[in-house]
Amino acid sequence: MTKMQAIKAEDLSRMEEAYRQNEKARVVRNALTNNDITRISSVFEAEEANPFLFSIDIKTMPATNQKKSGRCWIFSSLNVLREMIAKKYHIEKFELSQNFITFYDKLEKVNWFLEAALQEVDTPYSDETMRYLLETVTNDGGQWDMMVSVVKKYGLCPKTAMPETFQSSNTMGMMRLINGRLRKSVADS
Repeated sequence: MTKMQAIKAEDLSRMEEAYRQNEKARVVRNALTNNDITRISSVFEAEEANPFLFSIDIKTMPATNQKKSGRCWIFSSLNVLREMIAKKYHIEKFELSQNFITFYDKLEKVNWFLEAALQEVDTPYSDETMRYLLETVTNDGGQWDMMVSVVKKYGLCPKTAMPETFQSSNTMGMMRLINGRLRKSVADS
């Protein structure tokens, strides 16, 4: 096994010089300056050789759209549950409220953050735990076990009872505001 070594200034200079002399690298650099990397890096021949076809079609309800939010875990979980409910009760059009789950998920996450911050109230901001709490605060992310916990505690409701809103579908601004308020509450305590 080779021993790891730190990168030296000479190494960087040598790599930069080799990069600048490489014509292919110049073309790629110019292309990347004004274009989406995913489009530039796609391999047309690979797409042509692997068409997007399935040999089995499974009848499902239409996909739901999380729009500009990080709630894929809520949408995918509710899509699975929705299919089960629709099949059991012979419903053709039906959707569960993602906003309902989002509300209670945020409530639980905010409560967790405040409880954790209270436990660390005398901890200096430079402490690793306090730094982590204040940097992370809360977010949209989650997974199946979190979904199960929210559903067990608060239940489910149809989307007609609590539909999507602009804020639930575009969470960045709302999360910035919530996290700012939570950080301020810690700073004020």
